[in-house]
Amino acid sequence: MSFLEKISKKIITDINHLNDELIIILPNKRASTYIHEHLKFHYKKAFFPPRIITINEWINELIPEKILTSTELSFILFEVHKKINSDPGDFNDFLKWAKTLLADFDEVDRYMADPENIFRDLRNIKEIENWSFNDPDLSEGQKRHLHFWNQIPEYYRLLSETLQSKNEIYAGKAYRKIAEKPEQFIDKKYTYYFLGFNALSTSEETIIHFLLTEKKAIFETENDLFYFQNPNHEAGYFYRRICEKWKMKPVLTNNFDSTKKKISIIETANQTGQAQITGNILSDYQKQNFDLKSTGTVLADESLLIPVLKLSLTPSKRQMYNGISSEISHLKSLIDLKFFENEA
Repeated sequence: MSFLEKISKKIITDINHLNDELIIILPNKRASTYIHEHLKFHYKKAFFPPRIITINEWINELIPEKILTSTELSFILFEVHKKINSDPGDFNDFLKWAKTLLADFDEVDRYMADPENIFRDLRNIKEIENWSFNDPDLSEGQKRHLHFWNQIPEYYRLLSETLQSKNEIYAGKAYRKIAEKPEQFIDKKYTYYFLGFNALSTSEETIIHFLLTEKKAIFETENDLFYFQNPNHEAGYFYRRICEKWKMKPVLTNNFDSTKKKISIIETANQTGQAQITGNILSDYQKQNFDLKSTGTVLADESLLIPVLKLSLTPSKRQMYNGISSEISHLKSLIDLKFFENEA
């Protein structure tokens, strides 16, 4: 029995008296389909299912500001960049490092770190990396590089002020804001089920732990003994830490060692061959009446996703454990054309 099926049976006991006040929160959207199926199978009569949303959707509902996408943030950050630098340069050159900087800002806030200390330490590290015993004077390129790192706190401050003036926010800052004062944002009339979470950020930990102490949340996840008992394996690190920190009894399975495995290594000359073979294998599974809903296809290279979908007979019945990057989508050429038109 899968983790989601076991949890669904537990949830059924709460549906009758908590249905309107029960919210199930997941790390991603994909699991919600299976929870609905398991609830329908085990409940065996018509019912109104509890609300099932992802944690990002939940945070988006709690925060009054509008959470912006990375694309929207890039344009706002460019305006900040122009305020800080008299010669901001080309927007396309700016984009090469802007999304990395935005991701760093997002992570700093998700982990509730002190921005000044983080950026100061990063600047000191870069100074050490650029220092040379043989040549005490820095080159012009090294000076520009260090100057950029000195400016990062200003980027962070101005971006925050600009977004605040527009009643907008980015996801990491939203998590931080709620984690700092959860009682102001979270409606405690609901009971929250947090299912299947593993590596939690500091803000996520803080929010969930607040609800646990208020007895308004249930945190359910599981780990395999193979990972949990291996102190050097990162797959068990976060769950061990959470169990110790929250004094929870770990829920463990032994699927890794007890499940029979068949591993085949197939050599191909190129990526097209990988997609062709994968499509053929899935087509064979369908002909043999395999349960494709329980069949996962994990691709090391997301650019193979579209060829595999085209070469398989029943793409709608399979699980794909990665998304399609905009870089390989057909929409990208249209967007590139639009940018080219604007530049012209």
